[in-house]
Amino acid sequence: MRKFVACLTVILLFSACAKPYPQRSPFEVSPVSVKQGEQRITDQVIVITDGSATMVQEANFPEARALTQTFIAAMPEAAVRSKGTETYQAALISFGGAERGGAPLADFNRELLADKAAYLRPLGSLTLLDQVLGEVQDELAGSSGRAAIVIFSDGLPTSEQKTIAAAQSLISNHNGEVCIHTVHTATDAAGGAFLSRLSSLTGCGSTRTGGSLAVASDMDGFQRQIFLGPAALPVVATPGPCESRIVLRGVQFEFDRSQLMSESGVVLDAAVDQLKQCPNVSLRVDGYTCSIGAEGYNDGLSERRADAVRSYLINAGVDSGRLETRAFGESNPVASNATEDGRVQNRRVELSPEQ
Repeated sequence: MRKFVACLTVILLFSACAKPYPQRSPFEVSPVSVKQGEQRITDQVIVITDGSATMVQEANFPEARALTQTFIAAMPEAAVRSKGTETYQAALISFGGAERGGAPLADFNRELLADKAAYLRPLGSLTLLDQVLGEVQDELAGSSGRAAIVIFSDGLPTSEQKTIAAAQSLISNHNGEVCIHTVHTATDAAGGAFLSRLSSLTGCGSTRTGGSLAVASDMDGFQRQIFLGPAALPVVATPGPCESRIVLRGVQFEFDRSQLMSESGVVLDAAVDQLKQCPNVSLRVDGYTCSIGAEGYNDGLSERRADAVRSYLINAGVDSGRLETRAFGESNPVASNATEDGRVQNRRVELSPEQ
């Protein structure tokens, strides 16, 4: 009888130390979608859920588990557009003392991770977050790219000093960028301050409270910060040295004339010099007129203007095989034909390089 009373006393004392264990459920979300101009920039994601004694005693574990489940549901699809790898890897770690739960790092499998998260349980014992970060370092060994560490915790590790040291070791030893994101699932200021300090070790990290992830739009923003970034601009081929160096001006003509004006020689001589430096570049010589006159007449006039420029270039030493003339008449004006100034601009020959 005494043994029974003693055991009952111990049970009652333990029960008095812990707060009631509330039930929390994940809320409904959709996987984050990639918008125009975005791409996935993270290659590995490790979600850490604190199930140690402090989380149990203060009844914070149910919130951490529910947020973990919601986070997994909102993660982007495996094959989302990215800067490199076809898919990304993900892991889930629940810890308390030396005990562990979850799933090891592998190609992202939402169904597997969701199943593991649904059955996370409080493990109690010490908050050895430093050991967990050491295990994460081992898990990431041999991988490269950006790694995101997402921690749901009350921020009360058994040793703050060892935890910071373990995080610094992880950051310095990973072959790529490490981003630590922390979510404070308690209300005490000390825990929040430590998690903020932990995430600030990485320039790409962040810290939040569990309450700031209360609706789907909040979780979507969290996911975007972790996974998505600007898409790389398409690579544009660098122009060849001649193509980038050829800069040609056109020449203009007096009304109803195909004879070159005196100032045209300066422009065409510059074109000759550039063509001599770039023997693989050919030249299009396109003739135009203003809108005054009959269409058929203007077609012939534009052809004579193009021929006049072609003859000048050939006489200056340019191979005729590198020159192609075309006549466009009054089509494709560069200015309005309603004004004299516009008509002057339209009486022209344009030079365009072809490589």
